[in-house]
Amino acid sequence: MCSMKSRAVSLAAQLAALTGDEVRVDEAASHVRVTCAVPPHLAERSRRLLLIALAGADRYGHDATAQGAHIWAEIAADGEQLDADTQALKGS
Repeated sequence: MCSMKSRAVSLAAQLAALTGDEVRVDEAASHVRVTCAVPPHLAERSRRLLLIALAGADRYGHDATAQGAHIWAEIAADGEQLDADTQALKGS
């Protein structure tokens, strides 16, 4: 099984390649959060590939504001449990 850090590095590289934007990676004891902007004119194929990449995270989401859209993903530390809301969303 991949470690939290290696999963985050892989996800960050995928998001950077798909968006062409800088990716932010923030580490905490319980998880790593990966965030990046989503270009407004991203091709449909790239959008689909972004969803596939995000599905590999333990939690993910999308924030849209007047300043633009961002996606984020969290990867839990090895052995960490997802909270009840996240488990329900993933169908566990």
